[in-house]
Amino acid sequence: MTLRQRVKIKPGGTIEIHDPDLPVGEEAEVVVTLDRQREVEPPSSRAGNASHTRPVWERVVEIGARIPREEWEKVPNDLSINLDHYLYGAPKEEE
Repeated sequence: MTLRQRVKIKPGGTIEIHDPDLPVGEEAEVVVTLDRQREVEPPSSRAGNASHTRPVWERVVEIGARIPREEWEKVPNDLSINLDHYLYGAPKEEE
């Protein structure tokens, strides 16, 4: 049996389905698909707000500034060249 209903999600994420034909005690798979198309602005209208969006590099710099100096000193000098070595144990490349 497949039951398809539009429902409103109540506070706390509660969804109630009332159907007298549902078998009591049976297990069921419930898939919730949120229809946000009505809530999301089209990309063309967001383009005008680009001045309010910060570039990703500014965010990266901000996050990096929160990391203590002692932690930065633990990062190997050749990390960009030998990333596979440090992650997977591959042979080291020469600088």
